[in-house]
Amino acid sequence: MRASSYAIIDEPRPGALQKWVVNPLWPFFAMMFAGSWLAMPWFAFNGMAMGSATRRRELTVVLLSAPLKLGLFIFLLLLYRKSGLPESSLRYFFLGMTVLRLGLGYWLLNLQQPAFSLYEYFDGPVRNGVPLVIVGAVLNQYVLGLFGNAFWRALAW
Repeated sequence: MRASSYAIIDEPRPGALQKWVVNPLWPFFAMMFAGSWLAMPWFAFNGMAMGSATRRRELTVVLLSAPLKLGLFIFLLLLYRKSGLPESSLRYFFLGMTVLRLGLGYWLLNLQQPAFSLYEYFDGPVRNGVPLVIVGAVLNQYVLGLFGNAFWRALAW
């Protein structure tokens, strides 16, 4: 039975973009090695392409990730300025940004995994995401350089 022919009442059907579906582990790896600029749109696209039942929740997480990162960035910057610690400690303050970024990626991975398992069970076509992860990791510094100052870079990373 092909993925385009199965029908579960509660589960949306895959669309015309189903030939581009990847295992959600690859966008998560992109989050780890390239950053949010690649992974967040990829998670959103992957959920839409496979017809994930949780695609609205996934899209909400993707859209709220930038304001969450912005709020944490401002909070950590204000906390650093009030603490009076030396400038060398600033990198430890922004470790929280990495934790938030990877936490959101892990949440999206867990939201998409059940839909992907069902999609794969019904023989849906699955692409390999390794080439895009490698290209994203190689181009990461160049892309982050396009964002200008550290504030925008922190949001894109």
